[in-house]
Amino acid sequence: MWGIEETINIYLNKEKYNNIMKIYVYTVTEENHLQPLKDILHLVKEESLMARNRPFLGDFMRLNNIIWNEEKNLFFMDFIRVRMSHGPAIGGLQREIEGFNFNEDEGFCEETAAIYSPEHHVWVDQYNFAGIRSSKMANYLSDFYPNRHATFRFEPILNHDIEQKLLNKTLFTKIDFKMRPHVITEADREENISVRRAVEMAEENGSAYVKITIGAERYHSLANRAASSLAHWLLRKSQQSEYAIDRACITGKDSEQDPSETLDLLRAREYKECEITAASDRRFPRDDRWNALERSFHEWRRNGLFE
Repeated sequence: MWGIEETINIYLNKEKYNNIMKIYVYTVTEENHLQPLKDILHLVKEESLMARNRPFLGDFMRLNNIIWNEEKNLFFMDFIRVRMSHGPAIGGLQREIEGFNFNEDEGFCEETAAIYSPEHHVWVDQYNFAGIRSSKMANYLSDFYPNRHATFRFEPILNHDIEQKLLNKTLFTKIDFKMRPHVITEADREENISVRRAVEMAEENGSAYVKITIGAERYHSLANRAASSLAHWLLRKSQQSEYAIDRACITGKDSEQDPSETLDLLRAREYKECEITAASDRRFPRDDRWNALERSFHEWRRNGLFE
């Protein structure tokens, strides 16, 4: 039998699974061309740190670091979320727990690295459970200068194999998803998406989530274009927050003679995992995060994920 001290020592000395950073990739869509994203980033770069802060879910978010590397034709960025409310404490296996002392304008910060290629219109960022997500970064940059009419969307790039399977499906028979009502925006409502009334009913009754199954009768299929559009909409929404979409599956087949196959859309996004050694302060160093993003970007480019 292992004693508690031996078990703890083995754990402390083994390779840590939580030194893995997940990296996602997106295509950047500029909905008007009066102010391209490259120009916005150069403008924000000249702003003071204080001027870059924006409210975010009761806290603040900021594009904290922006470096334009002309030789590489890449922007290197670090977004932060400043958590002004409840947060963790410091403690240890042989140390009592105690809090941190902050000034009134200070809080816990979560860092999320990103890079942007204006040449390829590709955005690559770090996954941070408690940090800023790509959709919030897009909103931040779209709204930073309201009078400049810039609107950006970051569309997740799909894993090639899963994307090809989705494209090959000519007969969709079922879409099954579970989502939080708050994920539907006013823009979605104006587009009159098919789940609008179900979400409104959930809101009216204080429901925590909406679970919807859209299925065709036996030997029939759903409208191909509508099913495909809904699948891609679910993919976009799944990036908004960790709990926006709990489930999103679509079932279809390549032809009448082929067997049905169910694709899990939440696992369809292209991503990489990279091991990074945390510093003594338990943080992933910024340069290490940027290097991991850049390596992933070039590997995806070489493999033809984007042009």
